Amino acid sequence: MPRLPLLFALVLVLALAAGCEPATPEPRAYVARIGDARLTEADLTAALAAVPAGVDSVTARQQVIEQWVTAELMASEAEARGLRDRPDVQRQLVENERAVLAAALLAALYDEDTAALSRAEMETYFERNRERLRLREPYVRVRFIQTATRDSAATARAAMQRAALRADQDSLWEATARAFAADTATALALGRSYVPESRLLTADEASVWQALPQLGSGQISSVIEAGDAFYVLQLVDRAEAGTEPELAWIEDEITRQVTIQARKQMVARHVQRLRSEAEARNELDIREPSVRGEGTP
Repeated sequence: MPRLPLLFALVLVLALAAGCEPATPEPRAYVARIGDARLTEADLTAALAAVPAGVDSVTARQQVIEQWVTAELMASEAEARGLRDRPDVQRQLVENERAVLAAALLAALYDEDTAALSRAEMETYFERNRERLRLREPYVRVRFIQTATRDSAATARAAMQRAALRADQDSLWEATARAFAADTATALALGRSYVPESRLLTADEASVWQALPQLGSGQISSVIEAGDAFYVLQLVDRAEAGTEPELAWIEDEITRQVTIQARKQMVARHVQRLRSEAEARNELDIREPSVRGEGTP
């Protein structure tokens, strides 16, 4: 049974939220209740939305309910003991509320920022950062066939061997992929670009990709049996770490870097605006000289 530690935090939040709600004269529909605190179906749905894909939904539902009950009982006992009045608990409650609200604002700002990176912006970023964008690990271009039978894999391998001797091997490879690959789209996409070798070596079919480091450029593996399928690999090319990449190889990475950079700048501008507005209202008063920028060399 999978462990879901994240759910404990979620149900704790639900328990605290439920504990803060005023008692209602009419009982609401709920899936669990302790005193006036109720876990509603809507609360449960919200908690389950954060469960990773692939986790058994029945098990996750049971765990959310059980953990909510545990958290609610513990919170009630803490209230009964007067722990809420302790200074350290008060401080943590304030800090946690502030952190949750700040995270919610960040998420809202990210949702509002819908500007997509244009092709021109990506090319400009690439040109300005060519040296910094040199590969940090080997990238490979691979031709990959998965078939249901050994005979099909062997026939595909023979076609790949014949194509390797031809100048038009790229078009011949695509015809071979369309004829034999169980997942033609993936086979064609993989054969057209470069990807980090480490990503393949840790993929679902890891035992299949273990043959890759042994292949030189142009070499084709023997037929590999794994599970109930058969595979053939051909290493088209390997770009070693330190190689200056082509833009097409790292478009996803550039998008990630530019998005992170843009978000940092956007958040910094937003915080500066909030700070200026607070100062204009005479609400911001920082007496620590080092924070005000005074007394620094």
